[in-house]
Amino acid sequence: MSRRIHLCGELRLEVDGAVVEGRTFPGRQARLVFSYLVVNRGRPVTRDELAGVLWSGTPPTGWERKVSVIVSRLRAVLGGLPTGAPVLTTVLGCYQLRPPPDTVVDSEEAEDEAEAAEARLREGDAPAAAPHAQRAAALGRQPFLAGDDSAWVVDVRDARRRLVVRALDVGVEAAMAMGDPARAVALAEQAVAVEPHRELGHEKLVEVLARTGDRVRAMRAEQRLSRLLADELGIVPAPDTDTASGSPPRPREQPSTHLPPPPLAAGHAGAAFVGRLGSWRSRRARLR
Repeated sequence: MSRRIHLCGELRLEVDGAVVEGRTFPGRQARLVFSYLVVNRGRPVTRDELAGVLWSGTPPTGWERKVSVIVSRLRAVLGGLPTGAPVLTTVLGCYQLRPPPDTVVDSEEAEDEAEAAEARLREGDAPAAAPHAQRAAALGRQPFLAGDDSAWVVDVRDARRRLVVRALDVGVEAAMAMGDPARAVALAEQAVAVEPHRELGHEKLVEVLARTGDRVRAMRAEQRLSRLLADELGIVPAPDTDTASGSPPRPREQPSTHLPPPPLAAGHAGAAFVGRLGSWRSRRARLR
C-alpha cells in the first residue's frame, strides 16, 4: 500500500492510487491547516494554536467558528479517500491528524537523509555519507508550500535552509576525505551562497581552499569574510594574524567612534554571525 503526503512543491496527498491535489482542497487556509497538522501530527493542536497559524496578530471576530468550518471541510476531503487515509480527530477542543504509521511525508525525507549523512561521516565512511548528503541538500531545496508566505511557513523554510547547509557541510568533509578537493570547494561555495552571513561557512571555504593550495582564492574568500565582519559588527581583524593565503597582514584601521550595528535577526537569510572574532582568529591561526 502506498501512502504519501507532499508538502514540497505542489501540495498533494496520495493513498493507494487515489490522489488529492492541493488545488482541490477547500481554500488556502485549509491547505495551511492540513500542512500544519501533518508536520505536528505527533501531538494534539489547540484551536488557539491553529488561529495563530491562520491569522497574524489578533484573530478576526468569530474565529473559533471559522476554524471549525475549515476542519470540517478538511474532514470531508479526507473522508472521500480510500481506507488508509489520514484521520482528523477532535478531542477536548484539540485537533490531531492521524495518518497510518507507514505514511511518507516528503518534507521530512531531507532531515532523514541529513542525519544518515552525519552518522556515516562520524563512522568514517565518507563514500557512504556523500550520497546521503547530496540527497538531503536536493530535497531541502524543494520549496515548502509554494505560494504561501505565512509566518509559520517562513519559519519552516528557514529551518529547511539550515538543513541544506548541514548537508553541504557534510558533503565538503566527505569530498575532502575522498580526495576530491574540487567538489569540496564547490560545495563550500554553495553553503556560503545559501547562508551568506554564516561565519562558519566562510571559514570552511577559506580552509578548504587553503588545503587545496589555492592561496589566491583563499585570500579572496577571507577578504569577503573580513568585510562582512566589519559591516555587521565593526570588527577589524587583528594585525598579528596571518591570512590563509600567506600574505602579510594589513595595518589595523582606526576604530570607529560609532557603535557597531546590531546583528541581524536570527532565523532569516541574513542571520547574525555566531562565534565572531574569536573563532575566526583561531581558524586563521590554524591555517598559517
